[in-house]
Amino acid sequence: SLALYLLFISSPDAFDRVSLLVVLGGTLLGAALTLFAIKALLTPISAVGKALVAFENARDLPQFGNRYEGEIGELLNNTQLALTSLRHSIEHLDACAQVDLLTKLLNRQGAGDRLNRMVLGDSENTRALLLLFIDLEGFGRINDTHGRAVGDRVLQLVGNLLRSSLRERDWVARWGDDEFLLVLSNNDRQDVAGLTARLRDQLKSLQVDEAGTLVLDVGFCAGAAYLEAGMSVDELIEKADRARCHAKQNPDIHCFVASEVNA
Repeated sequence: SLALYLLFISSPDAFDRVSLLVVLGGTLLGAALTLFAIKALLTPISAVGKALVAFENARDLPQFGNRYEGEIGELLNNTQLALTSLRHSIEHLDACAQVDLLTKLLNRQGAGDRLNRMVLGDSENTRALLLLFIDLEGFGRINDTHGRAVGDRVLQLVGNLLRSSLRERDWVARWGDDEFLLVLSNNDRQDVAGLTARLRDQLKSLQVDEAGTLVLDVGFCAGAAYLEAGMSVDELIEKADRARCHAKQNPDIHCFVASEVNA
């Protein structure tokens, strides 16, 4: 402002115009260089801010490259390493949140997510996917009589037995307290009847402790339902659950498949 005043308003004889123009030009050039330097400094900082927003919204990892060196380059590299480590931790926690800690099987959330992926990807044989809902009988008495530690051990053993009884492409999850969900592919009525009969025989003499001093007869009832065209996961589970309730009301039936009774 002072330079502009002296240049255009004050008396021309009061100063050297050339010197003043040099000073003014240098000042403007210095200001421009300062702004450029500030922008160059703020650009990587802005990139860090955008990377944090992208990570928060979609877990996207930044790609800063090797454009910067020194402290700025170290800042960008450390930011990328920190976000990568954080995403791995989040993915690990998400995976743990879908696993039942006691039986190491998928829990209700994990089973629901996996079923949704399977149903959305099932465009061929609608009867290729069968849901088997198993409910242990008398589990409350086991807890009351032998304690919760024995009850937990029974759940672990049942989970291991169910997992080992399935083929590689099939899987099992713990749906509730004493409820298990088996997802079977390419099964027919005879396969389900044979599987449930075999499981019932194996659970009749479940050895709970290593010494074999505690052997329990663990019964169950089961309901099964096939995936039909246009059926949602909730509808499939509800259909299998209704079949399970039907089997529970009929002591002579250990498994009820939709509208078909398996002896």
